[in-house]
Amino acid sequence: EGAIWARIVETSASESAAFDALRPSVSASVRIRAGRAIAASWRIAWGARVFRVLAVRADEAGWLDLSCEEVSP
Repeated sequence: EGAIWARIVETSASESAAFDALRPSVSASVRIRAGRAIAASWRIAWGARVFRVLAVRADEAGWLDLSCEEVSP
């Protein structure tokens, strides 16, 4: 818990039809410094937006790259 610095980049956006309604889908890549315990299925709050962590990858330079999907609050 708590605030940390991150770089958030939207990687794709689309709409899908479900039950006769359009539903937007936004994917994002989030980069943070390694050393934090982050698990897939956790959520990231960024202002009024909420992202679900789908995957966590560590690189050799000391960063964690998080693949995320925006969810409704």
